[in-house]
This record gives sequence, C-alpha cells and structure tokens, in this order.
Amino acid sequence: LPDPERVAAGLGPLPTGAPGRIYLSIHFGAVELGAMYAATVGHLPVAGPMETVANPAMQAYFERTRRALGIGIMPLAGAGPVMKRRLLDGQAVGVVADRVVGSGGARVTLFGAPARIPSGPAILAVETGATLSFVSLQRAGRGRWIGRLEEAATPPADATHRQRIEALIGDHVRWIERTVAAAPEQWWSLLFPIWTEGS
Repeated sequence: LPDPERVAAGLGPLPTGAPGRIYLSIHFGAVELGAMYAATVGHLPVAGPMETVANPAMQAYFERTRRALGIGIMPLAGAGPVMKRRLLDGQAVGVVADRVVGSGGARVTLFGAPARIPSGPAILAVETGATLSFVSLQRAGRGRWIGRLEEAATPPADATHRQRIEALIGDHVRWIERTVAAAPEQWWSLLFPIWTEGS
C-alpha cells in the first residue's frame, strides 16, 4: 500500500448517523482481491450489484466465490434503490464501473475519444451524501499487488445537483485514465466495446 494511512481512513468507521461509503473500482488487476481486503479489514459491510452471465454454472461460481470473500451480492436489476438504502443506513456499496451494462450511462471523453461510463456511483454519492472512493489493485509481480484508495474530489458547495454529479463523473474519468495508463495490459474492459460510434 503506497499510502496506508489513506487506505485505513477510507476503510475505517464512520461517525454515527453518517451516510455510508461507495467503493468504485474497474475491471483492472485484481478486483476480487480489493473487495476481499475491504470486507476483511474495513469497518462497514460491503455489498454490490453483479451482472448476470449467460452460463448458469459460471454465474453460480461468481456468486459463490464473491460471497465467500464476504461481499454481499445483489441483482443488477433494481439495484439502485437497494444501494441507496444501504448508503443512507451507513453501510458500504462496492461498484465496478468502467463500462455500461445495457443502455444509458454518461457521455464522456475517455482517452481522447467519445465513450460512455456508468453514472450511477456519482448520482448515488450526490443523492445520499456518501463518500465516493476509487479503489484499484495493480499487479506488481508474482504474488505482489499495489493497492490504492483515493477519495473523489468534493464538488464546490455552491454547485447545482447536476453540476455535482458532472464533477464526480469527471473525476471518475480522470481516475480511470490515470489507473489504466499505469498498466494498460491489466485493464480487462479493453475486451468490451466502451468506445462506440454515437457515444
């Protein structure tokens, strides 16, 4: 951990009555290892949505292994209200958000080209007051990983609801670019159509 104090603070307890935390990651390095660390070391129970894969055996495997790591799983359909309730109750939500599943998402410029990324984490953060943190685990050699956690920048106090969401989405994009630029070969989502005509 390059900054263990920042990671400890990001996984530490919250003041009584405070909204929970959003841990945002991407398909980079070892997503499951970061989730396991947060569930094991962190002070808040973590749960997040997971898309359904076509193969039932693979779906069952993903659900079984993630629950074994201590991560609660919720269906992708209808996950928004469930996550919002968790955050308002002071719990944590984990979201992997570097590609849009289905339709929607925010139009952004990612690595200089039009793309779409999920807007849900930014919307949840603004609507609940939850802290949005970016989490990554980069492979650094055989059996070695570099874990990072950084909080999104706080939008200006006088910003409108829409401006706050846009500011967090902008921070999200810049974080993806920084993270992927450090080790582009570790970004699994390069295999998916993130940059599409008409984005």
